[in-house]
Amino acid sequence: MLSKDVTTVRVSNLHHDVSIADLYTFFHGYDLEPISPSSLCPCSTSNDATQVATVTFKSASEAKKALVLRGKAVRGSSIEIERDFMGLTILAEPKQPTVDIIAVHGLNGHAFGTWCSRETGSSNGGAMWLRDFLPEKVNGARVMIYGYNSILLGPNTSVSVVSDFASDLLQRVMDDRAYGQVIDLIHEFGNQ
Repeated sequence: MLSKDVTTVRVSNLHHDVSIADLYTFFHGYDLEPISPSSLCPCSTSNDATQVATVTFKSASEAKKALVLRGKAVRGSSIEIERDFMGLTILAEPKQPTVDIIAVHGLNGHAFGTWCSRETGSSNGGAMWLRDFLPEKVNGARVMIYGYNSILLGPNTSVSVVSDFASDLLQRVMDDRAYGQVIDLIHEFGNQ
């Protein structure tokens, strides 16, 4: 799945007191309609006091329109908006986490889109089971996705090898690890 097909954006550099309601109000001010659910969690960098959100729209074209709002201010902070989801993104963080669950997409996959419902289709706001359902089923789980450039063909083909991505993920986990147990979910190939 290509990021152009994803209906969800990642919004980062959000001040620690920004709420989901603040984000929805922000997008409504630009005639964009986010749909529920969304997520809002601390940034994955331990030293960072900002938050990161995932916001889903009804269509990929709505998500694309949201990208032009990059650099606009929400509660005084200039925000970043993208839909590639490179690196770690926290989707759920309970008050007292006991385990980290990290989902890694396969080759030609997408960090967020790979885990979206195929029944409703990612192009129309399908459910993202790691964000929307897993936190309810696994008490104490901090749920994250890890994105990397896994495109196999075309102008944006990755020139890195899998071991480069594995080393990057391992370093990020070691830098951010706050809990004893880590469960990795690895998707074999693309979004199939």
